[in-house]
Amino acid sequence: MKKLFFFLGATLLAMPAANADGLSFKDAHVTAQPACAAAQFGGFSIGGYIGAAQHTSSVIIPSDYDDNSADEEGGTFEHDATGFAGGLQIAYDIARCNTLIGFVADATFMNVDESSLYRDLYLHESSISWMSTVRIRAGAALDNLYLYATGGIAFANFDNRVRDLDPNTGFTFPVWNSDDTRIGWTVGAGLEYALSLRWALMAEVLYADFGDEDVVGVLRRTAGGDPREIGARFDDEVVVVKVGVNYRFRREAHIEPLK
Repeated sequence: MKKLFFFLGATLLAMPAANADGLSFKDAHVTAQPACAAAQFGGFSIGGYIGAAQHTSSVIIPSDYDDNSADEEGGTFEHDATGFAGGLQIAYDIARCNTLIGFVADATFMNVDESSLYRDLYLHESSISWMSTVRIRAGAALDNLYLYATGGIAFANFDNRVRDLDPNTGFTFPVWNSDDTRIGWTVGAGLEYALSLRWALMAEVLYADFGDEDVVGVLRRTAGGDPREIGARFDDEVVVVKVGVNYRFRREAHIEPLK
């Protein structure tokens, strides 16, 4: 009985001391909840990447552009060009447990050009030097891996032209040129793999469609007749595949567990 009273008394005396040190029996039975996986991908980030770009350029030439030249018909012609791509991006993501939603903006510089001769008549030349996108993205985090889908608007500068290479005809064919910046839409998917709380590897693929652009060329006869304007149409699509690294800006040296 004396041992029981001694134990109870020692326990009561120890409790104030434990509380003074910030400890309690309640604390002893509570385990800190770990941070959700998405927390390590939240906030502002900046990154750089390299990769490849493919430009699909189509030109639609009307079949009746010259009433007196049945052999020289129009049509739809297309070629693909692939080249180097590289650039920078900035992003901001909001994390909620294992899901994220945010935005990303990038600028990709390219070296993609191509020329093709169709029917021994039409020389089609195309090039693209840069593309930029502004997008939203959303996805889920699985441990150190962040998977997301993305979509938004795209801007790019295209230089397309079609000219005639047949000097033996009685007239020259129209020349269609287009060198300007156009707006389109883009969709894609990507992933990030966290190496630390600040650094992550990234990979992404984007498809961008810039629709049609109508252009006008001038048919000039060499043997009489007045010049007349002839319309044509360019269509451009771009696919970009990139890999790189992202750096996240954080004040804390670690991520606090959720409360």
